[in-house]
Amino acid sequence: MILKKREKDFHLDGLKALVKRLPDSHPLIDTINKKIAMMTAGIRGESKLEAVFEIYSFLDEIYILHDISFYSTGNAQIDCLVISPHFALILEVKNIAGEMSFLVGTGQISRVLENGQIDHFESPMVQIDRNSDLLYDWFRLNGFLIPILGAVILPYATQKVNVHLDNYPVLFPGEIPSFIKRLKNHKSTTEAILVKDIAEKLVNEHQLFNPFPICRRWNVDVECLKKGVFCTKCSTGMMIRYLRTWVCQVCLHKDPSAHQYAIKEWFMLVGGEFTNKICRDFLNIQSKGYAWRELSKMGLIVNGQGKSTTYKMELLE
Repeated sequence: MILKKREKDFHLDGLKALVKRLPDSHPLIDTINKKIAMMTAGIRGESKLEAVFEIYSFLDEIYILHDISFYSTGNAQIDCLVISPHFALILEVKNIAGEMSFLVGTGQISRVLENGQIDHFESPMVQIDRNSDLLYDWFRLNGFLIPILGAVILPYATQKVNVHLDNYPVLFPGEIPSFIKRLKNHKSTTEAILVKDIAEKLVNEHQLFNPFPICRRWNVDVECLKKGVFCTKCSTGMMIRYLRTWVCQVCLHKDPSAHQYAIKEWFMLVGGEFTNKICRDFLNIQSKGYAWRELSKMGLIVNGQGKSTTYKMELLE
């Protein structure tokens, strides 16, 4: 039973908005683009894992928690946690292109791309160890003792691995149901009703990651940001206000609500209180009346009246 699905990645949305509004010469552009590529690959990999549990059901009480974050003696973030009366299983997903090798004794994996480029990453074995310790502490604090196991999931069968280590198995998604069935042969350590309670408690204690405002998190000067309304279709052209709509100067796409996306980007990137003046400055418009009318339609959190009116947006929805 899937108790928790994977949530939308707000950090990724924020980074896409940031890289779009930074000048091409900004020193963080390459770093942010690499981060976006890595996060996008990770989401694709976790989606493959999700698909396995959506099409496969288990006869016994098994609870699936995707993308669960909680605090015990430290902050834990687990790609997928499987809880049953027999065990708790931490699944760490790694969607890494190239040929991978687990480097013994280093806590790292290396990958070699076709062009010969070599990169190093933290080993998923280390991540499982860390999360296993934190989960064990959380279980103890809640009076729950159960064996904690782990496995590394490679979402695509085309991924190449040179060295397998003995501490945790490395599996492809299709192997997961049989792997869990074999684990269920172990003697039950607790009652199924308690397992459900503990899984639901973990979900209730889930801590949604708030990456906003992005500029502060990435130490970006907000004065560097490009102002204006970007095209909601081609994403590269700037739009101008014309006859009650917004028109892209590159692809000529029309969107009367395009300014709403720009305003949301301001909240993601800059944050804080939004005013009519800030709105006009960021959208490159002149009309106070237009700004007031459009802000009034967006369901924002409003404080004050008249010239003192400020607006806030709830982004984690």
